[in-house]
Amino acid sequence: MTKIRKNWGKPYTRQYEPGDIEQISHYFRRREKEGFAIDDITWNDLDMDRLYKMVNQTISSPGEDVLYDMMRRPVFSQAEIDKRDELIDFFSQHEKEREHMQLLLSQIGKTRLGSLSDTVLALKSSP
Repeated sequence: MTKIRKNWGKPYTRQYEPGDIEQISHYFRRREKEGFAIDDITWNDLDMDRLYKMVNQTISSPGEDVLYDMMRRPVFSQAEIDKRDELIDFFSQHEKEREHMQLLLSQIGKTRLGSLSDTVLALKSSP
């Protein structure tokens, strides 16, 4: 818990290896046809991988996957935007609950073995 408190609100200094973003993008790739998504050409023209690396302060592989997906598939529904704002406000104002959630997610951790969505799908398809 001390590490979570110490790092709250500070820039994350993860060192990305070649292929990391490709692995992280697998969850998005499975969902990219579900509504509007920023296409690869636009994403690359805007150098969004660099921006993703700058804002990624997640502490788990699922968090990385979902953040990337959220950035590639922005929402336009005011109701969905309001829902996200409520969650952001809640965790900003409720330190105990935020730290508890971060602790749970940190136990999942980050894996260099590929996207968590790849692992879950592999488990689902095994006999």
